[in-house]
Amino acid sequence: VRKTRTALAYSALPQVRGCVCKMLVGRACNDPAEPTAPERLMAARRLREGFAFVGLTEEWNLSVCLFHRLLGGEPLTLETQAVRVA
Repeated sequence: VRKTRTALAYSALPQVRGCVCKMLVGRACNDPAEPTAPERLMAARRLREGFAFVGLTEEWNLSVCLFHRLLGGEPLTLETQAVRVA
């Protein structure tokens, strides 16, 4: 039986906490070890310097428009089509 958790409770689970940070430094998201201070700094630097654009999946269409506004090119119809319908 699955327990319903809040997003905050889920994000606090040891195997989830620091997931994006871990992925930015090349570790698996589910690695149970917390990111170290040097890894947190490296992840922040990579996010600041290594990405031309970061969009929000929750605001997909707006992110696609902003991406093209900042980096050029015309949006393609397929970029805003629902490909993963829940």
